[in-house]
Amino acid sequence: MENKIQHMAFHDYLTGLPNRTYLYKYLKKTIEQVNLKQLTFSVMFLDLDEFKSVNDNYGHAAGDLLLQQAARRLTGCVRENDLVARVGGDEFVVVLSPATERSDEVAIAQRIISKLNSPFQLGEFQAQISTSIGIAHYPQHGPDSDQILKCADSAMYAAKEQGKNK
Repeated sequence: MENKIQHMAFHDYLTGLPNRTYLYKYLKKTIEQVNLKQLTFSVMFLDLDEFKSVNDNYGHAAGDLLLQQAARRLTGCVRENDLVARVGGDEFVVVLSPATERSDEVAIAQRIISKLNSPFQLGEFQAQISTSIGIAHYPQHGPDSDQILKCADSAMYAAKEQGKNK
């Protein structure tokens, strides 16, 4: 029972992914580790474009199915040592393992965009969405979790303003 309560406290009920609370603990630990080893790491902030229209047109049950499928696709796009978290609504964060090469970072972002562009089967409905991704780097874009996430979030909104799906 204690394990179940612990899991519920740190994981999203719908997707099973780590939640915002877990993400902050993970980022704090990662920052401590990379500071000791003088490494860097990257954070991707993702928002599902057109998600609201899925809820509006097909209902919240279909939206929930889409979020669950998107979570599975996201975890399939990253490596074993990367973290995918759902931070609320249709927003996700990917923390890439320290010292990830920029070329790998770009390849992962492109893989995520490609996988999330594929149609989602939502019961009797099919929906197509895209995603906008913002990327921030520690320590270049901030000294702590809040600043890194804020910077990645701002970059994600910039991608949306440039036409989404970027």
